[in-house]
Amino acid sequence: NLELGSYATRDYNWDPVTENFPRLKSLLDRKAGYLSGGERQMLMIGRAILGSPRVLLIDEPTEGLAPSVVAHLRGVFQELSKKSALVIVEQNLPLVCAISHKVYALKEGRMVAELKDPESIQARVCEQYL
Repeated sequence: NLELGSYATRDYNWDPVTENFPRLKSLLDRKAGYLSGGERQMLMIGRAILGSPRVLLIDEPTEGLAPSVVAHLRGVFQELSKKSALVIVEQNLPLVCAISHKVYALKEGRMVAELKDPESIQARVCEQYL
């Protein structure tokens, strides 16, 4: 799986993945089908960052994950946002508010709010759109 992520850049250095997700270092020889949900999510994000994307699209990264894994992903997303633009579709409001520079609230496929300033990107403000 990580080899696929390295394909675009032809750089097979997996250090960026194992630095962000140290737990994966001991699992590199394991097939994705044998990983837990949290490990699979880490693998998916790790595979994506190996391609050095300018924009990273991530759909529901915390769905079904343990709180400790979600907390770890928050830090990873904050670091990744320094190098890439992140577009994250997520229902975990505290996570969204903690890592976002802009929030777009959608309802039935239509944008109902665009929040750009730090004061408006807070859970209490965002909640009114959910």
